[in-house]
This record gives sequence, structure tokens and C-alpha cells, in this order.
Amino acid sequence: MSYAGSIITFPATFGNSRVVFFNQKELGQILNTYGRMVSAGLVKDYAINESRGRVAFSFFQRASERPTYTVVKDTRKRGGSFLIVGADGRIFKRGNTLKAVLRFFDSKMIRLIKA
Repeated sequence: MSYAGSIITFPATFGNSRVVFFNQKELGQILNTYGRMVSAGLVKDYAINESRGRVAFSFFQRASERPTYTVVKDTRKRGGSFLIVGADGRIFKRGNTLKAVLRFFDSKMIRLIKA
């Protein structure tokens, strides 16, 4: 039996809440940032988690630890639908656009190079 042409569909709602995912552009931006962080040696693993009204992309230094940073798309809260949360639960950046929120990581990847 071949599944090459099969289409798997998911329901638009789960219980009483909407299912939220990153769209292709958002996921591309996050994976680009993840790739740059891997090449800088800051992270080594990631995970994607979905729960009621929010989806999270977590960056790990080691797979056995808590995530160092988590990028969250949350449709339930006001004041910005994207946030960056640290390992201790502190919110480092909040905003309405993912591009603006991901700029937080730019300062983390700057390193002094001796000539």
C-alpha cells in the first residue's frame, strides 16, 4: 500500500479551542534563527509543542534539560501574540510580529573575532 499521495487532514478545532500552528513563513523564520544559533554553538536541539490556543518552538542546549528559550505564538493573550520565554519563565521579548521578536537573538549571536 502506498501513502505517497495520501493527504492527512487535521480538524480546525479541538474541543472548544482553536488549534494554532506556525504558518510556513513563521516556521521558516524560526528555523533560520535556530540554524544560526546552532552554527554559533548556542543550541543543539529543538522541540515544537502545541496546546490550547498556543504553539511553542523550544531551543535546547542539551536534550535532557529545560529549554533555554521558547518562542511562543499565543492567540489567547493581548499585548502581542509572539513572545520569547526563558528557562526560568521570564518573558524576554513580546510583540505582534515574529520578525521583531526574533531580533532578540541577534545580540546573542554576535561574537568578537580577533584578526
